[in-house]
Amino acid sequence: MMKNILLSVRVTVRPFERCTLPLTHGQFLQKVLFDTLGSTGKELHDRKEYRPFSVWGISLPPSTKIKDHAYQLEPFHSGYFDVVFFYEELINIAASRWKKLERGVLRIGSCAFKVTKISLMYKGTQFFGHNRDAQTLDIALKSPYHIVGEDGFGELLEVGQVRLANILETPRKAYNHISGSEMSRETLLEKCNALTLKKDRSKLVHIRFPYYKNGKQIIKKGHKGKLVFQGTMDSQLIDLVKLSNFVGVGHGRTYGLGKVYARVR
Repeated sequence: MMKNILLSVRVTVRPFERCTLPLTHGQFLQKVLFDTLGSTGKELHDRKEYRPFSVWGISLPPSTKIKDHAYQLEPFHSGYFDVVFFYEELINIAASRWKKLERGVLRIGSCAFKVTKISLMYKGTQFFGHNRDAQTLDIALKSPYHIVGEDGFGELLEVGQVRLANILETPRKAYNHISGSEMSRETLLEKCNALTLKKDRSKLVHIRFPYYKNGKQIIKKGHKGKLVFQGTMDSQLIDLVKLSNFVGVGHGRTYGLGKVYARVR
């Protein structure tokens, strides 16, 4: 397998029977992830100074009913979730073990799912370097987790407090692995600081996700909204924007657990 590669695994699932799936089910997907990788995969994961994967929540049809902060699933509801790896040794293990799950069974929380399809997609260095300069960046994001703030810790932020460099921090780590070149945190800050946030065209709201652990209710707080930045972006920054659509956002151990849809024009 070629080096400096990114692996995206799309897992399509369908519940066997009626069940409820919490809106905040990221911790269940992380368990599935570690169970699938096994002890060798977990050792490789823990050895890295950053979390070399991201996992997105399950995407379900818009018609799926929500009640008591949970999806009300029926057997005909089909959905999918994506897992992305950007560490060479982990990719080799993940590709073979995830493929074996096709037509198998996954338990996510209290729901048992049939795995109807496993799709593997590889992205290498050809993913980069073919971008023209752009002037406007649109980012739509939804994350049940905090965004890194000025002090380096995750916190709830208002529109004017959000730093583009912190949204693109996880893509930067993936970029450094698969691009064959290194972008420092300082370089990312410099590129992002050259852009201006258009507050009149941006909106960010705080969202609450209750979930239960050991019978105790815990409230997760996060963000949802759209941010518009303007200024000249070089091809390297555009590469990071493209990557953000694959690897998501988050903070600390939750890197990659938010969804981002970004485009430049």
